[in-house]
Amino acid sequence: MIRSHTIAIEEIDDVEEAVKEVRGQLSTLSLLRNSVGVVTTHPEFVTSGVYGAISKALPFANVGVTTICQSTNQQSETYLLSILVLTSDDCEFSCGFSDPIPKEGGVAELTKRCYLDCREGLSLETKLNLLYVPMIPTHHSYQYLSALNEVDERIPSFGMVANDDKHGIIYDNDSRTLMNGREYEDRLVMLLVAGNVEPKTYIGSLAEDSIIMSDIGAITSSEDNKLLGINDMNAIDFLKKAGSKLVDGEVGILSTTFLLDLSIDGILICRTPLSTDDEGILCGGNMPIGATLSMASSTHDVVMETAGNVMDEIKRNHTEGTILLFSCVGRRNALYGNPMKEFEFFRESLSNDYNFVAACASGEICPTSVTPEKANNQEHNQTLIVCVF
Repeated sequence: MIRSHTIAIEEIDDVEEAVKEVRGQLSTLSLLRNSVGVVTTHPEFVTSGVYGAISKALPFANVGVTTICQSTNQQSETYLLSILVLTSDDCEFSCGFSDPIPKEGGVAELTKRCYLDCREGLSLETKLNLLYVPMIPTHHSYQYLSALNEVDERIPSFGMVANDDKHGIIYDNDSRTLMNGREYEDRLVMLLVAGNVEPKTYIGSLAEDSIIMSDIGAITSSEDNKLLGINDMNAIDFLKKAGSKLVDGEVGILSTTFLLDLSIDGILICRTPLSTDDEGILCGGNMPIGATLSMASSTHDVVMETAGNVMDEIKRNHTEGTILLFSCVGRRNALYGNPMKEFEFFRESLSNDYNFVAACASGEICPTSVTPEKANNQEHNQTLIVCVF
């Protein structure tokens, strides 16, 4: 069984004061045989040196990621550094980071190597891979997941893509993956959890009444994350004929979402359209040939309705536990003038019965189902994902 504690600080400039605050909170914790820290932080805690100094003060390893906003049981903030401390007598933790990920080319071998190196440090059966990946426009989470599936398709992977205040799909950004005080713009990091733990995952994407064009056609041509053809027509021409405003300049970009019916576990996978050109539509994840397409709109009401549905499901199935929640930055944008509303709702819903950390993601990683034989790990956009253990 895993016990957890949360450490959180807002001191972003004074390194000594930040370390003092963390040490003070650490002194109140009861740590068991094995412990690890899961860090989520605004990028400025990294550039200021606060994260690096705090990492040196921790008596255990840590992995983490940058995010533009987060929430814990105590607070919801933009400028926050939080550490979810996992501790256990009958679970083991192993952290690792990959070799540098090239902007072009394959990622399979370095992903496999990172996983296998991490697993070498465990004597118990692996039950969960907490995975953080960098924001690299030419790569998407499914590429890492495909490689991990070749190594061991039974292990659920749960995680997110790093983000920063710039929000752009660009190389020059401050988003980072983190491990033991080091920051990486081009490496994935992971935390393997083994032993007596049974993680459960939950997904909230879009409500049924948010669908504006249902089952418009099937993907017949694509290149990774670029949608090229629908029903054997050029995707742009097809959507124009169907009356979609998505392809009229920038109208609909980010506020409109593709829903992919992959006929897997009865769950629709969301994809965010990012830009268009004459060839097709660049999306926030892979566009598999054969998937049926619908279109939906992400709104304030949809975000809050789906968040409520997920909270209700968690409370039906659990009375306590440790929870990680990652919500897409697109959901935050849909809340307009109250961007922290979903995260405040988490605090109201989960109260003190659960220890949790929520973070804003630029891409979400979560299985749609897990059986003893296989975890159907998927990448998501415009989605709330939750892991309870």
